[in-house]
Amino acid sequence: MSTDAQTLILGTANFAGGYGLAKSSKQISKEQISQILSTASHLGINRLDTAMAYGDAESAIGRFESEGFKCITKVSMVSAESGYFGAKLNSMVNNSLMRLCTNQIYGLLLHLPSQLFRSEGKEIYDGLLKLKSEGKVNKIGCSVYEIDELELIMNNYDIDIVQIPFNILDRRFDESGWINELSNRGIEIHVRSVFLQGLLLMSPEERPFWIRGHDQALIEWHNYLQEVNGDPVEVCMKYVLKNDAISGVVVGVDSAQQVANLVEICCSEQIDIDYKPSEIDNYLVDPRLWKKN
Repeated sequence: MSTDAQTLILGTANFAGGYGLAKSSKQISKEQISQILSTASHLGINRLDTAMAYGDAESAIGRFESEGFKCITKVSMVSAESGYFGAKLNSMVNNSLMRLCTNQIYGLLLHLPSQLFRSEGKEIYDGLLKLKSEGKVNKIGCSVYEIDELELIMNNYDIDIVQIPFNILDRRFDESGWINELSNRGIEIHVRSVFLQGLLLMSPEERPFWIRGHDQALIEWHNYLQEVNGDPVEVCMKYVLKNDAISGVVVGVDSAQQVANLVEICCSEQIDIDYKPSEIDNYLVDPRLWKKN
C-alpha cells in the first residue's frame, strides 16, 4: 500500500451525529465539518466514505462542494412497493447525487449484500450495472462482515470494491487469505473498524462495563502498549498500513487536527509491531453483538 494521505478514506458517519463508543455528545458543527474537509483536501485525502443512512452526512458533504473528492456511499435495504427494485435503486442514487452535489458517485456499496440472494437480487445487481454504464456510478461493491458472506458474493457476482472490518484484533479476512485473493482479482479493498469503534484507543478504566468477560485480548493489548510505550492510534494504523494489498483505510475524525495527525502517521516510517492476541472473542470484534447500554 502507498503510505501517503491518499491511503486514507475519510469516514463521515459522525457528520450527522456521534458514532462509535467514543462518540461525541453532540453533532459536529457545520464549521467543524468545513474545517475537516478543507484540511483533508489540502493534505491530499481525496476519498470520502458516507451512506444514505447517515442522516444528513451526504448533504453536509455537498454543502462543502464535493467535486474535489471521490465519494463512496452505501445503500441499505432496497425496498420497492411496486416491485421495481432497479427503478427504486436509481431513484435512491439520484437523490444521493443531488445531496452530494456531484455528477458521479465513485463507489456505490450495498450495506446489506444479503439482499442479492433474495428474489430481487438479480434486479438489484442489474440496477447497479445500469447505474455504472450510465456513468452515475464509477464502481460498485459491497460492505461485508463475514467471510462466508464474502465468499458467496465473490462466487456469484462481479464487483469492484469490497469493504471489510480489519484491525489488530480482527484479522479474519487476512488470515483466511481473502485480502490477498481480492487484491489478486483487482478488487479495491477498503478496511474499516481500524480502531474498533474507539475501543482499541480506550484505557482500561474507560472501557464499557459490558465488555468484561470478553476482554482478554484488550488486556493483552494494553499491556503491549505499555511495554513498547506505543501510541494506540499509531500502532493501530501502522498495523493495517503494512498490508500492501489494502487499497484504503476508512477512518472517522472529530477535528481537523485529527486529520493532520492521521496524515502524519501515514507518511511516517513503518514501525515494528510484535503483538498478536492469544485468543479472540467474537463478541469483542463484532460491534453488531455489543449491548451498548
